[in-house]
Amino acid sequence: MLLAESTMLEVTVRLNTCSGMLGSLSQRLVAHPAYLQACRFVRARWERGFYKDLYHRRQLIGADPLMHRSSYPNWNYDAEVYAFSHRINASDVPPETLVNALTTESYFERADIAEGACDAALSHTDVASNSNAKLIEKGRGELLRIVVSYLRCQLPLAPEEFIQAVAKELCSEQQLSNIAKHLGIDVLMRTGEHPPSSSSIANAFCALLAALGEKHAKTLVIDIVIPQIIDIDFADVYPLRQPLAVLTDLLVGQGAKEIEPRILRSAGTISAQPVYVVGIYKDKSELVGQSAGETLEVAVDMAAREGLLRLWKVTIDRIFSFGQNAADASFEKFLTENYYLKDRCKPSTDTSVLSVLENEPLNIVEVAMRFRKRVESVVGHSYTKRLRHKFSRGSLAKRSFRYLVKPKVYTVS
Repeated sequence: MLLAESTMLEVTVRLNTCSGMLGSLSQRLVAHPAYLQACRFVRARWERGFYKDLYHRRQLIGADPLMHRSSYPNWNYDAEVYAFSHRINASDVPPETLVNALTTESYFERADIAEGACDAALSHTDVASNSNAKLIEKGRGELLRIVVSYLRCQLPLAPEEFIQAVAKELCSEQQLSNIAKHLGIDVLMRTGEHPPSSSSIANAFCALLAALGEKHAKTLVIDIVIPQIIDIDFADVYPLRQPLAVLTDLLVGQGAKEIEPRILRSAGTISAQPVYVVGIYKDKSELVGQSAGETLEVAVDMAAREGLLRLWKVTIDRIFSFGQNAADASFEKFLTENYYLKDRCKPSTDTSVLSVLENEPLNIVEVAMRFRKRVESVVGHSYTKRLRHKFSRGSLAKRSFRYLVKPKVYTVS
């Protein structure tokens, strides 16, 4: 009897001890979720197929349709126009003028606008009933005049052809559309297109310049459009067909006696990717320009282009005036055109530029045939079978391709 009581007492003590240990363990698990980290990715048997099916169904449906900003509940067109006027530093311009510049002709062709629905427009108060068709050409002319005058002021030694080429790049449709999107014009436009095209956005920006007036338009162009000049590659914006001949005529006109290109160094001449560094020398002593190229012809042309840019003081260390310094400059003094290359070069010199198709001097077929005839006979074939990567196992490690099989769409039943 005493033995049984002692045994029961011992069992009770052990149970109390185990319950205390379990209680402390549960408190630790609650206080420290890191203990459950190992079981985080353990899922039921049905979950894997279910989630894969949801994923692939989403892939088949595709992305959500693009919604206009006015579709969201916190949209107020009048407030957006007010903020936009301060964004472009034209708070004194009436909102009706801004809305008129941002309204296209296709806006009035929409079915809801033609029917006169009260909530059809982006704003409940239709403050503008005219389109920006008459303002587009005026604004484009104002933009081109400001940009060309600025370039003539900053680059007085450059020819007029180069000035016009840089201005055309700055005033291109893609450039203006990108600038207008950063200002939010694509959201504030009232148009029948959704999303609006790049041409419509660029036209709205030009119409906005015409609506702002000369003073505000000049400030906006200097602050927003002109700084994009730092992204322009001056060597490619004006690709002359015969840059060496043009450089020779200009230097001879300045008193030079002899202009000659020289190979400064080269590397990989028998490889698939050779490089040549060519320099243009004036009177056998002064280095006018140098550049690299994959062929001698390309290297000579690129070196001649750099020589022309140095001659026109258009180098990588050229400092342009922005902000208030550029706004204070009087552009009326630079309305006259600079000199033309055809007036300073010989009549036999070709001053035309390469077209878009001719601008790429690298011929893929010529490079392939050159590799087959000259390089492959010296170097030989590469050891492609020794490559070990995802798409070519090679002969060293034969592994299964099961991990490359793309998962298919599943159906949960």
